[in-house]
Amino acid sequence: MMQAESLTVLLGEKLEKDSHIPLYHQVETLLEAHINGGDWIPEDRLPTEDELCAHFDVSRTVIRRSLLNLENRGLIWRSPGKGTFVARPKVRESLIQTLRGFHEDALAHGHTPSTRILEQAVQPAPEDVARLLDLPTGTLVVYLKRLRFIDEEPHLISETYLRLDLCPGIVDVDFSSRSLYAVLETDCGVTIQRGTRVVEALAASPEEASLLQIEPGAPLLLLRSLMVTSEDIPFEYSIGMHRADRSRFEIELLRTSSSQQHNATSKGE
Repeated sequence: MMQAESLTVLLGEKLEKDSHIPLYHQVETLLEAHINGGDWIPEDRLPTEDELCAHFDVSRTVIRRSLLNLENRGLIWRSPGKGTFVARPKVRESLIQTLRGFHEDALAHGHTPSTRILEQAVQPAPEDVARLLDLPTGTLVVYLKRLRFIDEEPHLISETYLRLDLCPGIVDVDFSSRSLYAVLETDCGVTIQRGTRVVEALAASPEEASLLQIEPGAPLLLLRSLMVTSEDIPFEYSIGMHRADRSRFEIELLRTSSSQQHNATSKGE
């Protein structure tokens, strides 16, 4: 347990009990300042709830609300029986709203991506994949399973199915060093025009946890993507399993006007 004297030296500040700013918000702001200022670095354990209550002279309810807000914002994480820890910054990703691939998206956000090929082969398309790619069941497709890294840390596992008829040579490409979408455009002349992505949550299996260096059962964010070419041909179906503790997806929302909504309805969209 942290000594009261050292905690006072570290935090220093006291709350303004007469302020119009709620006490929980004051505590949250002070703790955030020490995290951002480097007094605590990622994986450091924060003082206990009892220590914070004593230092700030507030109730446990105030401290818990402050910590909950910091946790919801991704600044800390809590482990029952172990304590509260500073979280590592999450990687910003725009994969939900853009047609960039993982490699391009990581570079766009200033990170260094790398890839380990786990499996790359031509195989019959499973029934559900064949249906999505508009192919007869059993048609040969390229199956590509990769472990993707950001700044040398394992970040996601991706499984990709590609139509073989539009780019037969793609099975021989070394995707450990090349972007899939760049290969499609430069080597195959295939232009990805549009796509759909669905986001789900799931728990990591022992195999997935081992590859991603996390605990079995840890949360993953699952992205299912179907990409369509400029000729309106479904070409790629992929499943990406992202570490939830290291991923933060950003989505831009646009509100359509009443007239646009009416026109869309009139057209049966």
